[in-house]
Amino acid sequence: MKNLFRAIRYSAVGSFVAGIFFVIQGCTLEREGALAAVLLILLQFCSGPQAVDDPGPTPQTIFVVDNDCCAGGNGGVIRVDPGTGAQTLISSGDNFSTPHGITIAANGDIWVADFACCAGGGGGVIRIDPVTGAQTLVSEGDNFVAPFDITIDAGGDILVADIACCTGGNGGVIRVDPVTGVQTLVSEGDNFVDPGGIALAPNGDILVADSNCCAGGNGGVIRVDPATGVQTLISEGDNFSRLRHIAVDGSGDIWVVDITCCAGGTGGVIRVDPATGVQTLVSEGDNFDFPTGLTFAPNGDLFVTDEDCCGGGQGAVLQVDPVTGAQTILSPGDNFADPTGITFGP
Repeated sequence: MKNLFRAIRYSAVGSFVAGIFFVIQGCTLEREGALAAVLLILLQFCSGPQAVDDPGPTPQTIFVVDNDCCAGGNGGVIRVDPGTGAQTLISSGDNFSTPHGITIAANGDIWVADFACCAGGGGGVIRIDPVTGAQTLVSEGDNFVAPFDITIDAGGDILVADIACCTGGNGGVIRVDPVTGVQTLVSEGDNFVDPGGIALAPNGDILVADSNCCAGGNGGVIRVDPATGVQTLISEGDNFSRLRHIAVDGSGDIWVVDITCCAGGTGGVIRVDPATGVQTLVSEGDNFDFPTGLTFAPNGDLFVTDEDCCGGGQGAVLQVDPVTGAQTILSPGDNFADPTGITFGP
C-alpha cells in the first residue's frame, strides 16, 4: 500500500511538473523566476525524505562541589549553566561532611571525594545519581585519611589524591574499584608532602599538584607512573606558592590553580609545560581571592572556582580566557558558600 501511494504521489506530481515546464515556455522572464522556484520546491519534494542536520554532541554543563553549602552546612553538588550561570542544587547532606573533589564518569555519574566523611571521619568516595541526587558511599576507611581530589582513568577506575595518608602521613595516590570500593595504594612518600590535586595526562600518566613539596616548600607538579607508582618532579618553585587543583587542556599542557600566589597573594592560574616544566602565569588578581579549582570545557574554555570572591564573599565560578587571562564572573553566590572542585559533564 505504501509503495502504491508513493507511485501515485510521484506520478501526480510528475504530471504537474511537466505542466509547469509547458507553462514556463510561454511566460515572460520575470514569471519564469517565480515558476522556477516553485519547480525547485516540487523537485525537492519528489526526491524523498531529506537529511536532518546533526544536532551535535550532548550539551555539557558545569558541576561544582561546595564543601560548606546547603542544608546543615555539610556541602553539596551544584550544577551551573555555562551560558547563563544559573545554579541547580543536585545533592546535599546525607554522606557529605566536607566534599572537596569532583569528577564525572562516562555514564554521567558524579563522583566526589569527601575528606572528612564516613566511618572514623577519615573520608570517603561517594557516587551521586545526576538525576535524583541520591548518594552511594562506595569506599571509606582503609588507606584513606583525607581524600582531597578525584579523577577517573581510561579503564573506569577511580583515582584519589589523599593529602595525609600512607607512610609518614605525607599523602599518596589511591586507586578505588568503582564497583567494590576496594582500594589499592598506587604511590606514596618520595616527593609527596601534601598532594591535593589530581588529573590525567593524555597518555594515562597521573599528574599531581602538591601544595607543600619541593624547593622552598612552595609546591610542585609531579608525574606518577600509574603502573609502578614511580614519581617524577615536573615543575617546582617559580610562580608556585600553594597549589591546589590541576587540569590538562586539549593540547596536553598542564594547568594549576594556586590559592596564594602572584600579585597581592590572592591566587592565580599557571600553565606548565609538561616536557620542560616551564611555568607561565596566565591570570592573577582581579576577581581572584582564593581560587581553588579549575576545569576545561570541551571547546577549550577555562573555568575556575574561587571560594571567597565576589558579592558577599560566598565564592563563584569564573570564566578565564586561557590566552589573555581575562576573568569574567559567571556564577556568584546563590547556593555557594565555599565552591572548591569543578568539572564538566553531560
